Amino acid sequence: MYIEVKQTISNIIEKRISQTVIEVKPFDTGVGKIAESVLQVAGDMLVKYKSGQVGRLPAGANGLFLHRNTALEEGFDYAQLIGLAAMTLTNKDTVAANQGDVVVIDTANASAFLKSTVQGQANLIGVVYDTSILVNAIGTIQYGGTALVNVAGNVAIGDYLIGSSTKGLAKSNGNVFSNNAFAMALTAYTGGASGQVYARLDTQIGDLNWQDFNPSFGNFVPNLSSVTARFCKIGKTIPWRVDIVLNTATMYNGIDILLPFAPAGPINGHIGEGRLVDATPAAVYQATVYLISSTRARIQYLNIDAKPTGITDTLPFTWANNDEIHLSGIYEAA
Repeated sequence: MYIEVKQTISNIIEKRISQTVIEVKPFDTGVGKIAESVLQVAGDMLVKYKSGQVGRLPAGANGLFLHRNTALEEGFDYAQLIGLAAMTLTNKDTVAANQGDVVVIDTANASAFLKSTVQGQANLIGVVYDTSILVNAIGTIQYGGTALVNVAGNVAIGDYLIGSSTKGLAKSNGNVFSNNAFAMALTAYTGGASGQVYARLDTQIGDLNWQDFNPSFGNFVPNLSSVTARFCKIGKTIPWRVDIVLNTATMYNGIDILLPFAPAGPINGHIGEGRLVDATPAAVYQATVYLISSTRARIQYLNIDAKPTGITDTLPFTWANNDEIHLSGIYEAA
């Protein structure tokens, strides 16, 4: 059994965008046979492209569309549009932008974009949705949902994507959140150089997800101490916490901590509080945290007069194993 593609006007049953969907009927002999093992079911639809390629859309597959995939022998797989957040902008770059290219807003022109060029570039707005957008042409930029993204270097499933130094390409930031991450990979790429992945686009992708960070202390060496540092990013609002149980730690005068994001607040501004726990003898002191630079904050304790006082190796008590430091707060990111 073979399938004949009927291409007469009477057999054309639907037209979608620039693709013609045509009815297929069984026959036994003739030129242009397509084995039923390929088409599978009577009522399947074929999509014929301008290049002459033909693909199959299964009968009753509402909401599915064909996706060109040269990695497969048949050249196609299936995709499903599950939602598209997009806008139309003008390409003001010096070269055409292709599907999957990463773009930023063009601050010199209204309603326009440029291809990204800087690793970790801020203000990425999405990727090109159209096959190609010529210079000075208007096209569709996708900023939400599932999209094809052009990447430089290997990418693993679940990696955060940031801009790369290669024009228009994203790169993996591993599983480490970055303030400038704009997508999370849903498929992997392992070919080196450059390739493509499908990813969930979201320029606020880190929002509401608690993440680990490295607090990088000053005047305090944790050694074997247990250190847990977490933050959550909600727009420019940064809740954070740090919990430490000492083990062979070294304490100096004036402990400070590197924050997960540069704060917008002024020097000396209050951004958190905490508890300092002396395991033996059991005692608890209140702590306060304030900004000392554009990236760091200092920890103090409140003495008997409720006056903020610098922490030393013997204040508010002589630090030893199993003593604890618990800090938390919230601040505005720059």
